[in-house]
Amino acid sequence: MKHFLLLILSVLGLSSCSLFEKKVALLWTDHAEIAAYVEVFNSIQDEYKIELHYKANPAEALTREAVHPDIAIGSGFTSNQVIYLFSDLETLFEEERIKRNDFYAPLIALGKREQEQLILPVSFNLPVLMFKSGLISENVENFTLSWEEIEKRSTDFNAESKPRRWIMGFSPRWSSDFMYVYSIINGTSFSETITGQLVWNHQKLEESIRKYRAWSSSVNGNLEDEMRFMEKYFYDPPYKLLGAERILFSYTNLVNFMAIQKEKRADLEFHFIGEDNRIPVLEDIVFTGIPKKAKNRNAARAFITWFFQPETQLLCMETARFKRMRTFGIAEGFSPFPRINEQNFPQFYPELGGHIPPPEFLMFPEPLPLEWSTIKNEVLKPYLFRETGHTGSIESFNTLLQKWMRQQTN
Repeated sequence: MKHFLLLILSVLGLSSCSLFEKKVALLWTDHAEIAAYVEVFNSIQDEYKIELHYKANPAEALTREAVHPDIAIGSGFTSNQVIYLFSDLETLFEEERIKRNDFYAPLIALGKREQEQLILPVSFNLPVLMFKSGLISENVENFTLSWEEIEKRSTDFNAESKPRRWIMGFSPRWSSDFMYVYSIINGTSFSETITGQLVWNHQKLEESIRKYRAWSSSVNGNLEDEMRFMEKYFYDPPYKLLGAERILFSYTNLVNFMAIQKEKRADLEFHFIGEDNRIPVLEDIVFTGIPKKAKNRNAARAFITWFFQPETQLLCMETARFKRMRTFGIAEGFSPFPRINEQNFPQFYPELGGHIPPPEFLMFPEPLPLEWSTIKNEVLKPYLFRETGHTGSIESFNTLLQKWMRQQTN
């Protein structure tokens, strides 16, 4: 027996030992802050080890590379082209390793197909308008800023302009991201079919474009004035324009707002964008899962089980603060757990006091095609900016999209 134990120990001492390798899980992600979470996990136990490899686009890599990791963390995983590459995680709930009720119900449902929980949500982001402290916040009646209220306040702000002091409250055309987000609020409803085809409400998209065009004339005088204003003043970053009261509002998202250096946003506040206290969650939600081709499932399941404990969520934020990491929340976003967001986020980020939306306020996106991020940035956003830059007939987005898709195959 003694000789047998010595033999086992000598085998375990070999770096190439297969028994040791089974305890190591490979993780793919494009989120740098995940490295800090992996470091904590590896340090608090010695049964498993996570090795992190950076992938610029984990979702796309899963569809193209033959060898898969044991864990993947990234965006775009709800696409039908990607989600079925993951294995079922239902046993983690059945064994009560993770509690389903800890999550936002519609958010975790996005990772489910045919009664199988294939992926789990890690974090999400929300759209906001930022403005100079004290200018509007004391009079905001609702939790969100609606189109009507943004329009009224911008009109009033413009009316206060003095001779030789050119100011402009806001224009949808200042941000194609804003125009995209509000088209979602307006009911455009981008999503994918079971075959992965992009579909949307054509009528609502064109209605949104008409609203953006109307703003240029009804609020800001005319399109030409808007364009001259942008050319003259938009060489400065938004926080400077807001601080100087050159503009009233600037669109961003919560993660980017929190990324502004504290001294530069000391005099800034924000409100979420929405209608009737309904806030659209941005579609780049971060998910995680275990690919079907994973080789080291035990280590992967151990890491995922650890990560989705409420106390781990707090530990991750504590770690980021201790390391002075310039990162917001959990993996650059809100936690998938409402209780963590409501009770703990304001402790870490005092700016969020009174700004944590109740779960029923959140509008989670439908699954979108794997190529959605590219389509949005290369086709949709330029389309919105161009079509709001004239008063003629509106070109069909579908025509433009089909032309772009043909170019990709050539």
